[in-house]
Amino acid sequence: MSKEQEYLPLIAEDADVDTLPLTGHGPSARGRRKLTRWLIPALVASLIIETVTLVVLAAILGRKSTHPSCTVPGDQKVLYSPALGAVENQVQVYQLGFPGDMSPYQIPSSPKLDEMWSDLYNYGISRISKEEASLLPNKTSPIPGDPGYYIAELDVFHNLHCLNKVRMALDPDYYPDWRISTSNNHIATQKNATDHISHCVDWIRQSIMCHADTSVIVWQWAASLNETIVKGNVAHTCRKFDKITDWAKERLLVNAYDPFVHMEDDIVVPILHQEMP
Repeated sequence: MSKEQEYLPLIAEDADVDTLPLTGHGPSARGRRKLTRWLIPALVASLIIETVTLVVLAAILGRKSTHPSCTVPGDQKVLYSPALGAVENQVQVYQLGFPGDMSPYQIPSSPKLDEMWSDLYNYGISRISKEEASLLPNKTSPIPGDPGYYIAELDVFHNLHCLNKVRMALDPDYYPDWRISTSNNHIATQKNATDHISHCVDWIRQSIMCHADTSVIVWQWAASLNETIVKGNVAHTCRKFDKITDWAKERLLVNAYDPFVHMEDDIVVPILHQEMP
């Protein structure tokens, strides 16, 4: 199509659509001048509107950059945590947990074992600054008697607490308070332990699915057995637990937290804010 045959993309408000020429050879030069006089201001106005829109969008996006949800390479959403700065990865091989490759946490139930498990999470309740609390995706409460600080807990420590309780429930002779009921022998006095363990098992399930370790378990030929066997002692990408515990130990509560004191504060969480019923 030649340049003369291209039709005008915009139509003046007072133009007759049915009679407007499709070519550049219109019968009235004055009409074309009138259209040009209308078209230039319209284009200028359009450019101004687009510029203002881009400025507003830039301001909104700039404000959103401080929101607890940020985008990282791969378009993965990462929620804000005050402990993100303590995250450091390392390569680690799991202990199999069978004879010949047992973990120190697999000794028989005893005060020593209880202390080892407790030491994994007994510093798990933290105090964080108001600035950190204002960036959380869910609102948390101020600490009574500790102005400017808010209570928080990293989920890893709750997971460890839950796993420890499941461990205790597996040895009810040593931990009678954690003896649970089954569907066939429900005992009212065991309701608290049963409900707690049910919560913990499902919480750990959700956490495992959430973190979805994609390390690869392999099968290898074992000449001594004359068969291919599964090998679980493989490398994993892990977060350094010591770095996380150092972060938590630096933020231990100064005083015992009193849950019966209602603390008012002015932090507003714009999204993902959920309150317990």
